[in-house]
Amino acid sequence: MADVDLIKAKPASRRARSVRRDPDTPEPVEIAMRENRGTNEARDVLEKQARLIDAQEVLARADLRHRGWQIIGERVGAMLKGLTALAGIVLLGAVGIFVWSAAEADGMVVEAFAVPPEMERRGFTGAVVAAQLLDRLNAIEASTQSARAPSSYDKSWGEDSGVEVPYAGVSLGELRRELRDWLGSETRLSGEIVRLADGRVAIAFRTGAAASGRVEGTEADLEALMQQAALAIFRETQPYRYSVILTGSEGWAERREVLTELSRSPDLKERLWAMHGLALDGASDAQSKAIYERTLRLRPDFLPAIGNLPYYALGAGNEEEALGLFRRAAAAFRKGQEDYNPLHAVGYGKDAAAEAADLVGDIGGAARIRTSALEDAADVVNLALRPFEAAQSLAELHDFGAARATLDSAGYLDPAKRAELEARYGLLPSLRLLHAMAAGDWPAEAAELELRLQAALRRLEKPDLTTRDRRTAKNWADAVRLPLATALARTGRAQEAAAAVAPLPMRHDSALRTRGLIAAYAGRHGESDALFAHAVARAPSLPLAHQAWAEALMVRGDTNRAISQAQLAHRKGPGWAEPLRLLGDALARQGKVEAASAAYESAAERAPRWGKLQMLWADALWRVGRRDDARRRLTVAAGTALSPSDRALLARMWKKAGF
Repeated sequence: MADVDLIKAKPASRRARSVRRDPDTPEPVEIAMRENRGTNEARDVLEKQARLIDAQEVLARADLRHRGWQIIGERVGAMLKGLTALAGIVLLGAVGIFVWSAAEADGMVVEAFAVPPEMERRGFTGAVVAAQLLDRLNAIEASTQSARAPSSYDKSWGEDSGVEVPYAGVSLGELRRELRDWLGSETRLSGEIVRLADGRVAIAFRTGAAASGRVEGTEADLEALMQQAALAIFRETQPYRYSVILTGSEGWAERREVLTELSRSPDLKERLWAMHGLALDGASDAQSKAIYERTLRLRPDFLPAIGNLPYYALGAGNEEEALGLFRRAAAAFRKGQEDYNPLHAVGYGKDAAAEAADLVGDIGGAARIRTSALEDAADVVNLALRPFEAAQSLAELHDFGAARATLDSAGYLDPAKRAELEARYGLLPSLRLLHAMAAGDWPAEAAELELRLQAALRRLEKPDLTTRDRRTAKNWADAVRLPLATALARTGRAQEAAAAVAPLPMRHDSALRTRGLIAAYAGRHGESDALFAHAVARAPSLPLAHQAWAEALMVRGDTNRAISQAQLAHRKGPGWAEPLRLLGDALARQGKVEAASAAYESAAERAPRWGKLQMLWADALWRVGRRDDARRRLTVAAGTALSPSDRALLARMWKKAGF
């Protein structure tokens, strides 16, 4: 048994020795250190190893510093490359702008004129002559009020001076001039003053290679000759804008000649603007409309046509069509057009927006738009008439105080200034008319409008009127007929009202409504309903016919239908005070005083300075027991425009209120 145990134990002993001898690391240094632990050799190895580690640490630190500087250098290099690229982009951009501006140059460049030697000795050099012509051209340009954007006039002398381009031997001025000549479409104006055989002088000018014009006279009249030459140059270089300054009967023939010649131009832009001028001079709105429709077939975004077509639709009585066209025009004017004067676009855009507001009954919005146009310092379009347009809009809002202040701010309460304007434009709205409109004083409004109609008719009788002036006078007369007929009908003068509106066609929205009111006040209620039904059908989205129909129904005492029509007018024209006032009147007649008071309150939010409305509201408040609120409404009414009958009624209401 012992032998067996011994034999069994031997393998285990060999395995134990094998485990002790096999290293637990592959590193030879560690193996050697284990085998020679505690010897001098082991200590030497450890010292060498420590020195090696120290050296490696030094090298690592140096490498880290090197790498840090390398990273900084790479970043600086990247920044320098970026700056170089940016400088290249800026340079390319500058060159691009330089070239683009040269390509876009399309004005008139005036070169120094040639003059006789004796003139030069007196200081009247070629540059002086050109400078004086340039001044006159710019003055004519500045005084020409045209929707077409102006051209530009500039001098050429002195352009060659400036910074010299390296390695090219030319200055930037020379380079700019060469590029503009090559890429642009500028016209260069040159010329000379020469002495004639009879001792007189002539100023000749050229806009290009061929002689363009010449004026002659004595040297003593040189200043007048310079002005004649400037006008001749202006006609040659900007013929359409030249036609604008030809006003009155004396310039009519030349204007027609210029526009007719321009309408045959191969340049589409020139041809379109000539057609615009011919449309303005058309014998009728229908003729002008036809011309504008042709221009839109040639260029669908031609702004003069887009801006004027809605007025012809309105003049023809097509109010639904006019509303869409006015909205389109307002958007187009906001967008502008490359060859359209931006100052005119601002003014005409506001006109279109205000007209659209009027058609939907937003009288307050229209008044705000027209008042804001007066605050635009740059808006020079029809500047003389704009205060009257704003004042009339404020009067329609029943705010006579604001209307009067508007005219006062413009200086138009000065009789002399007003007379000067009326000599040019015809009879303008008077303070009496504005007060009557604001107060609802129908007899006074009728009297003032009759004066305006007679003035327009007298103007039509003048033999020297141009076609455009005659058409303008007729349109003014027609515009007066409508409110005159309404005021006459409301004062019981139905026959005179019918005569006033008679010249207007039946297919005219405003004339239809006016005839419907005349019939209602004359007691012809069936005719009135038929006319209003036709008017609503012609302009289904507008509130105007519903409002007039509600008034006609109130005349006959049909309050239920009046309420229905007033509500329709309010739904289609939510910013309008008049339908709400009529709604309140109808409800008050039915004894629904609380509802009437609410309607009057809503109306007063839209027209807070309407005196008669404040009185009606006060009466409703008094009847429901709100006495203090009623007195406050009467206080407001006392400071507003009132007709004589309303002023007397206010006194009675104050007495009833205990004052």
